[in-house]
Amino acid sequence: MRKIIASVFTLTFIVSGVVLAPSEAQANTVNLDFSSGTFYDRPTGTGLDFYTQDGFIVEIENTAHNTAMDTCPTRWCFDNNYTTPAETTLITRDDGGVFDLNSIQILQTHTSHGLNFSADGGAFLNIKSIGTASFGPEFTGITILRIDIPCAGQYVSCQATIDNVNLTVGAVPIPSAVWLFCSGMVGLTGIARKKAA
Repeated sequence: MRKIIASVFTLTFIVSGVVLAPSEAQANTVNLDFSSGTFYDRPTGTGLDFYTQDGFIVEIENTAHNTAMDTCPTRWCFDNNYTTPAETTLITRDDGGVFDLNSIQILQTHTSHGLNFSADGGAFLNIKSIGTASFGPEFTGITILRIDIPCAGQYVSCQATIDNVNLTVGAVPIPSAVWLFCSGMVGLTGIARKKAA
């Protein structure tokens, strides 16, 4: 009879552990506002071109360039100035992990050329309008976001300003085997205590 009770006790813990345990950690939404993080100058003296906030990095790809942060504080400004190669903005997580791009507020762009948004996996979108731009499922599970100004040529100057980059760090799955193992161990501990008594 004791063995039957102990078996039922163990089975109850295993089932409750699998059923009641969450399958994944909660997703985390981040809004890069370019005011609550930190700006850096790389190399020193060339101008602000690197920003970190909440585990994300926003940077100018070509470190020989710099942004116009001194003229637009609390926003991210970059340009393609005349014959100078375009500044490409990169957004990544500092741990190299995946994230989802939800929306970006576009405050300034060249209406003829707009901004090119691209990501790993072939995601691409050109946006020419001012306002908050939303992004679809092709911009989920990405590890790098590229923002380019697709205008070039002599005496052509295109500026862009963005703000409030809304991102989601994907939920991290917790394997059900972990919950099964833990609840089983609790059940076995209960059996061992009953036998010792």
